[in-house]
Amino acid sequence: MKKVLFISYYWPPAGGATTTRILKFYKYLPEFGWEPIVLTVEDGDFPFIDPQTLKEVRPDTKIYRAKNISLHRIFSIVAKNSKEMFVPFAFTEKNNKGLKGKLSRWVKYNAIPDTRFLWKRFAIKKGLQIIRENDIKLIFSSSPPQTNHCIAVELSRKTGIPCVGDMRDPWTDVYWLQTNSQRWKWIHNLDQKIEKRTLNSMAAITTIGPSLVNLFQKKVNKPVYLIYNGFEPLDVDFVPRKNAKWTITYAGSISIEQDIQAFCKAIEVLVQNENIRENITIQFIGNFPEFVKQKLRQYSVFEMITFLPYMPADEVKRYLVSSDVLLLFIHVTPEGGVINYKMYDYLATYKPILAYGPTQGDAAKILHRANAGRMFEYDNVADSANYLLSLYEKWEKGEPAVEIDKEYVMTFTRRNLTRQLAEIFDKYYRKS
Repeated sequence: MKKVLFISYYWPPAGGATTTRILKFYKYLPEFGWEPIVLTVEDGDFPFIDPQTLKEVRPDTKIYRAKNISLHRIFSIVAKNSKEMFVPFAFTEKNNKGLKGKLSRWVKYNAIPDTRFLWKRFAIKKGLQIIRENDIKLIFSSSPPQTNHCIAVELSRKTGIPCVGDMRDPWTDVYWLQTNSQRWKWIHNLDQKIEKRTLNSMAAITTIGPSLVNLFQKKVNKPVYLIYNGFEPLDVDFVPRKNAKWTITYAGSISIEQDIQAFCKAIEVLVQNENIRENITIQFIGNFPEFVKQKLRQYSVFEMITFLPYMPADEVKRYLVSSDVLLLFIHVTPEGGVINYKMYDYLATYKPILAYGPTQGDAAKILHRANAGRMFEYDNVADSANYLLSLYEKWEKGEPAVEIDKEYVMTFTRRNLTRQLAEIFDKYYRKS
């Protein structure tokens, strides 16, 4: 079996989308002739902890952990352990004018390539040890953080072993940098140079959506492959059953860049009908910063929402399957919008999806192709309210809300996507 070095800061017990992608690749790669050997961080700082992820790690897996100087932990001391301030930086409130808030934002926007860079030198040292002790044929790094790719490229340079980089997000073109003026120009220019040098040092690049393929093809002279995010088929009962109340569920995080007001306004239009008001319930699952709740308090919809804490993925899926409508917010980006990881778990339930975001973006195209729901621009209150009404009326009658193309949806299973990755690995590994 060919051995590939997996470089990922996020690894169990870390939860979240980044961990899931790398963990599912790890799970299925042995079926296709590849044994992952893992390089991760020792005592890392993770926004989410999910002990259930540990169950997916095979006991015989070689896992190496590199030391880490935690910028996040240093900042937590300065901020007196204020989690709102330091973990994760991405959710720091823009309207927080205090010194701690300003410092947090400055660090987030000006760290090169990201706030995990202090892990790099320890990881390179550990990576060289791994390569000496194992017959490594290929190096695979997945981001975020982008520091993972800098480590991979340096190891590739020192050993001659090719590397493949998995880009879940843009690098210098990521949406929260594009809209921010707090990043110093010279830092941004330097980061762009590092990005270009790093990506062009790879044998190949993989990414998660067609728009990102186009973005990276303009930046590098290396092959760029599309491997979507995906889902694990659910072991659940899909027998139609009617809830006591029409249930709308959102699962995940909400950042400052995501606009939830259109949904709130659409619900307010809907519940002008007293019968609907009495028969609707809304669930938000995850850890939501105070600024999200402040936005929601402006609308009567706030009284209808039950906030549930972050929970393991398997528990979340049970809530999704028992819902009637699933809610999705897509970031608007210059390249056409990201495809949220949660969309694939939504698709696996075969439940209708109400989404807000770019109507010509990658996520909208998948929803349309799967006949799984509708995407609306963030300012389109009227049409999204009408769509919700149509779903409610079908629920009230006990009729199926959507007729999803299940064959198409199944192309996004994690096993199928890992097979695609293995085929790429087979093209580029060092055979000597």
